[in-house]
Amino acid sequence: MVKLDLHVHSTYSLDAGLRPRDLVEEALRKGLSGVAVTDHGTVKGSLAVKRLSPPGFMTIPGVEVETTYGHLLILFIEEEVEPGDRDPLTVVDEAKELGGLVVLPHPFDYVRRMPPKVGEELARKVDAVEVFNSRCLTMERNLRARRLAEELSKPVTAGSDAHFAFELGRAWVVAEASDVEGVRDAIMKRRVEVKGRLSPPYARLMSALLKKARGLGRLAGLRLSEHPSQPSISYLKHGPRHELD
Repeated sequence: MVKLDLHVHSTYSLDAGLRPRDLVEEALRKGLSGVAVTDHGTVKGSLAVKRLSPPGFMTIPGVEVETTYGHLLILFIEEEVEPGDRDPLTVVDEAKELGGLVVLPHPFDYVRRMPPKVGEELARKVDAVEVFNSRCLTMERNLRARRLAEELSKPVTAGSDAHFAFELGRAWVVAEASDVEGVRDAIMKRRVEVKGRLSPPYARLMSALLKKARGLGRLAGLRLSEHPSQPSISYLKHGPRHELD
């Protein structure tokens, strides 16, 4: 059996503080068998993590794409999907043409502007529904996502949505698979078990502050730990010490 966090961000996301190398090391330390790296608007982070992964560690390439009505996770692709103000149903079609598995993430997390009716319409077309996201503000929103998946007979996934090391591995799936394609097969055949716990609300605040700092840094001609080759700020990387236990 393998244990995988299927929604993780690296420093290739403007609001994340996990360098690819640190991501791999932290995932191994926490007993994960692999991760799906889904940076905002680019697959580059997942490819960087894949290059740094040791033999046996499963890195699922992917991306989180922003659309006119929220986000979509696209797993198992190594090609870029055009981001921006695009109709989500069009994005789903493009992703499937690239061979991707399309997941509807956090469909009832209103903070992320995914209206329930839009979420239900999208859920009919996507391949799977993310039924546990550790960054949801309440457990009730994850429970609603689970009910939606059951009503539509959709496969399920789960992920921490980690942007910092202390969040990594807070949600995961357990599956019987020996490689990345085996994970995909397990998802689609509904042979995964979902587990997880919520992250503290301040994780979102940390992302907002980091994104703001990087934006201001760009205006000033600076680069604030944006590239994975640069050192990260310890607190932003690890969070409070007790969260690592």
